[in-house]
Amino acid sequence: MSNQFNVMKQPMRCLACVVALGLTSTVHAQLNIQFDVSVTEVEGLFRYDYTLANLLTSSVGVNGFLMSVENGADILNMEGPEEWMWLYQEEERNLQVAWLDDTGEFDIEPGTEAIFSLSSSFGPGSQEYFVAKFSADFFDILGSVEGLVSAPSIPPMTPLDCNGDGQINANDLACACGAEIRDELIVALNLIEGDLDGDGEVAFADFLVLSSNFGEVVESYSEGDIDCNGVVEFPDFLVLSSNFGQAGGGVAAAVPEPSGFLLAGLAACCLLSRRRRRDNKR
Repeated sequence: MSNQFNVMKQPMRCLACVVALGLTSTVHAQLNIQFDVSVTEVEGLFRYDYTLANLLTSSVGVNGFLMSVENGADILNMEGPEEWMWLYQEEERNLQVAWLDDTGEFDIEPGTEAIFSLSSSFGPGSQEYFVAKFSADFFDILGSVEGLVSAPSIPPMTPLDCNGDGQINANDLACACGAEIRDELIVALNLIEGDLDGDGEVAFADFLVLSSNFGEVVESYSEGDIDCNGVVEFPDFLVLSSNFGQAGGGVAAAVPEPSGFLLAGLAACCLLSRRRRRDNKR
């Protein structure tokens, strides 16, 4: 098991290895490696195992393995070769994780291999890696290899983000019924029942959607199935009509308040539309 350190408590020579990514190798030693990456998921947590083989064609050992991962990746359970240490440092766009042999006694020599591991709630995606032989003071790179490798990149999907676009917004209303998140999503978006398009208010546009689908079997809240029972029917109309003119948070919206005659007329239109559909099916 690797020694574990908080990056802020590392000696400067260890932090220098992160900075060293911007330096130019002063000694052009031959370094050839081979990666074998295994990613497994258990109960929403991804475990990444990297088998790093330093090939016999290399002329130097390996004492540093650095990798970028997505910010916020919640890196857990980092492990590496015995007596190596690990550290992490947050950069502007991503997170740098590193495994280092700062003793100079436990390099991955040519013809040998070592396993590096970490866990994260973030799923796999392509990230940059940097494998190197650093000098004893970590200020020079004697040999290096860089490329792309599978690493924590994709945030876990939030349950309310049922369409998987990475955002919780009105677009998720279309799948809220199927995902059984209707109530939670309405609260999260600060909406009111009957706001079918998620624009923040129950208005005439919502009535038009409901009336056009009245009596139909539909799959989504945004089509007028407010109670998510699979059919647009009178109970849905009653909810929408009772909230007409209201905005999320109980604020009155800037729409004309419907009179009883208007609501009755709209109800009649809905019922007439339903009867016409029944007649057409006969």
